[in-house]
Amino acid sequence: MLSRALLAACLAAPASAQRVVLPRAAAVPTPLAPIVGLAPAPLAGPTLSLPGSVAPRLSLPSASAALPLPVLPAAAARAAVPAAVLLAAPAAPAAAAVIPSDLPPSGGRFAKGLKVIPAAFGRLGRMSLDGLRGALGRAFDGQDTRPAPPVPADPADRIEFNGIALPRRAFSDESRISAALVQVIDASRETLDVAIHGLQLREVAAALARAKARGVRVRIVMNETHVWPRKPGEKRSPEVQALLDGGFEMRALRGSREYGVMHNKFLVADSKLLWAGSYNWTRAADDMHLENVFLTDDAHRIGGFAGYWRWMWDQGRPADRKPPDTETGPEPAGPPPEDAERPVTFNGVSLPAFAFAPRGTAEQWLAAAVAAAKKSVDVAMFSFTSPELKEALAAAKARGVKVRLLFDARNAATLDTMKWFIAEGYDVRIRPGRDGRRGVLHNKYAVFDGVLVSAGSYNWTENADKNNFENMSFLDRAADARGYGAYYERMWAGAKVPTPAELEKWARPFDAKD
Repeated sequence: MLSRALLAACLAAPASAQRVVLPRAAAVPTPLAPIVGLAPAPLAGPTLSLPGSVAPRLSLPSASAALPLPVLPAAAARAAVPAAVLLAAPAAPAAAAVIPSDLPPSGGRFAKGLKVIPAAFGRLGRMSLDGLRGALGRAFDGQDTRPAPPVPADPADRIEFNGIALPRRAFSDESRISAALVQVIDASRETLDVAIHGLQLREVAAALARAKARGVRVRIVMNETHVWPRKPGEKRSPEVQALLDGGFEMRALRGSREYGVMHNKFLVADSKLLWAGSYNWTRAADDMHLENVFLTDDAHRIGGFAGYWRWMWDQGRPADRKPPDTETGPEPAGPPPEDAERPVTFNGVSLPAFAFAPRGTAEQWLAAAVAAAKKSVDVAMFSFTSPELKEALAAAKARGVKVRLLFDARNAATLDTMKWFIAEGYDVRIRPGRDGRRGVLHNKYAVFDGVLVSAGSYNWTENADKNNFENMSFLDRAADARGYGAYYERMWAGAKVPTPAELEKWARPFDAKD
């Protein structure tokens, strides 16, 4: 842990202090020294620099830049600075990440009982400490906290939002999607209406807190079991806890019946930008899964999602109120909003720009799109159990439409509908996520005749249609069809034919040796 002298100087400093001179005897904690690369001996003349009262940094006279204090004891962090304040700090260099105070010390004895780690590191002599951030992150919880690579530029198809240029699409095989998400949140000025399944990304929690701190009204609808976990021993993520501690406007929502969930992953920013897709706001989605998102400034689509968000918000329970312990969720308050205009035209058929669940019309309109296809239907789906959509694809194949099905490997090996397509000789390929092992193909989209895309949170399942809160959009811009089509070809090229041996491999429980 930190030396008593260093901790005492930190806590005794006034909130306005910019620099606190520590005694020469202040030492780097012995268990931390091997990781930082310093000898566990007293430092010659260190000083503790406090930018405001938020993120302390340990400055060394011989360093070309300051080295942030790697750790603070949990009790000291709680007494000195609330988690919400730490999360609201500027992104660089004072951003901080919150971890559970009772996390097992998997990275060494020093990890036990820690609450806060800074999120930016400087340089110490010739030794780069930029990578130390990722090393420390893995030491605490096994998650990759390295800075995200930039989203690839696409000058021909960008979207302007509050002075910044954003990609209209992002695919996890070519970019770290969280980088674009943080950009959107940081650029917001007035409102952020968020509907997310859960939250396990420190940088996104920090961005939300920064938005709240600068006066943006942030409202969040989250899946109930991510706010109030039900499984024995399961706890809410530290990022969700930080939102609750930070006083965010937040409501928890559960799907209907036994297995229903709030499965959306979208936000509406300043009432003029929509972000949606398959991408959960988690480290696994960022690092391991195959995901997609799309962004639009189309007023009609934004208005539809905003109305659906309000419909969910009105049914949600304040997140700080524990829900009743019941086996089944409540019935939804009637059907979700619909798109009466149906502005998308595909092969002479009028389709809605968006459709929602539960008990909405998403399945009906997806079946209509399959029925209208004349050349091809390319499906990339995490889970598929819908009898109606199965029949629609069978009819399309029978009339000569080229049907290709790209499934998540583990689900293809275990779900009957997916196995039926394989047994019936459909053109099926299977694959896991990007890491080839634990990651999944988490996409839920299709490309029709190479000109129309359906995308969103909606798996082609009965549960998604009847019990979950979900969204699905039809995208008819040529650039969207090209982008999603190219992504499909990249995934298809890396997928495998589902031979019996291949299916048997993925039907087994995950083994680290696989």
